[in-house]
Amino acid sequence: MKASLITPLICLLSATPVSASIIIEGDYLRTAVSQNGTLGYGGKASPGIQYDTTGQRQFGDKDYLLPGRPWEVFSIYSTQSSLLVNSNEGPTDLAGTLNDVSIGSPYDMAVDWQGQNAFFSLSTLTFLDDDSEQINFITTITAKTPLTELQFLRAIDPDPDASTINSHQTMNQRGDNQYSANDWVVSSGKDSKLSLGLYSSDDLFHNTGVTFPWSVNPDDYLKGSQSEEGDSVIGLAFDIGTLNTNESVSFTYSYRLESDRPIAPPSTDVPLPATAGLFLIGLVSFVRRWSQRNS
Repeated sequence: MKASLITPLICLLSATPVSASIIIEGDYLRTAVSQNGTLGYGGKASPGIQYDTTGQRQFGDKDYLLPGRPWEVFSIYSTQSSLLVNSNEGPTDLAGTLNDVSIGSPYDMAVDWQGQNAFFSLSTLTFLDDDSEQINFITTITAKTPLTELQFLRAIDPDPDASTINSHQTMNQRGDNQYSANDWVVSSGKDSKLSLGLYSSDDLFHNTGVTFPWSVNPDDYLKGSQSEEGDSVIGLAFDIGTLNTNESVSFTYSYRLESDRPIAPPSTDVPLPATAGLFLIGLVSFVRRWSQRNS
């Protein structure tokens, strides 16, 4: 039996859409998936992203997003839709719904967010196991009309020292001696030594970046922007390219947390659920990429 804790902020039945954030909590991590698909309760309310290095669920006041300006975003761009941004502090350009899909999932906690407009539908599965020190995502985009120059970004402003020395400065690095700068970007607090990294090993082309001023444009991260120290944001962007009508693409990525030492590289792959629906999505994505490469 799962020993997970998943706390909706209003009464919730599994797989029932809700309009409020859903808190997910494991032994090491506590966060919330907001009603616009970002992380954090919303605004300046707790929790943003909390991490207990001991795995005892003693989260206290330390938070990667609070206090200060809590900023965690995803954005999507195509020639047809232009740039759309969802931020946990606002704006919300793409409305959607939340579902708790933990029951029947291979993960202790799983929350699905789905949004759509006239150009595409977008869903992100956020999932966490009790003993995990990383927050995993699978994002799926399905075209309703032909899309070109399609790009996607996930980005965050980590503030691990804000609650201890009221500092928003972080040390930032793309890649290391084991993982490429395309796959791995990390931000660390000087005082707390807490670190947060964004990682992907997905086959779909992607790149990381560090930006100041803060950018919500995927293209800035695909170009590998770098700001080594400051009140910067880190991000991971995917270059999808062209999707024809009814074609789908799905890709995986994760936030990884660490403490007391330079951040360790994350596990090589984000674990994928063995559900039929997501298997078919992945198969469609694979066939599309295979056909493009062999055409």
